Amino acid sequence: MIDINASIPVVTTVGTVVGDIVVAISYMIGGLFGLYLIMFLHRIFTFKKYDNKLEEIVDALDSMDKKLNRIERKLKEPNAKTKK
Repeated sequence: MIDINASIPVVTTVGTVVGDIVVAISYMIGGLFGLYLIMFLHRIFTFKKYDNKLEEIVDALDSMDKKLNRIERKLKEPNAKTKK
C-alpha cells in the first residue's frame, strides 16, 4: 500500500513551483496589459492634441483664404479712375 504522507513533500514542492510559475505569468500578462493600456491612453491623448492643432491650422488657412479672395476680388474689379 502507498503511504500518502510520504508524497506530501513532493506535492507541496511541485505546487509551489507551479504556483510561482502561474504568479510570474500573471504578472507578465498583467504588465503587458498595463503597458498596452498606457500606450493606448497616450495615443488617444496625443491624437486629441494633434486634432486640436490640425483644427487650428485649418481655421487659420480658412481665414487666410477669405482674405486672399477679398484681395483678389478687389484687384479684379475695374477701377473707375482707369476706365475713362
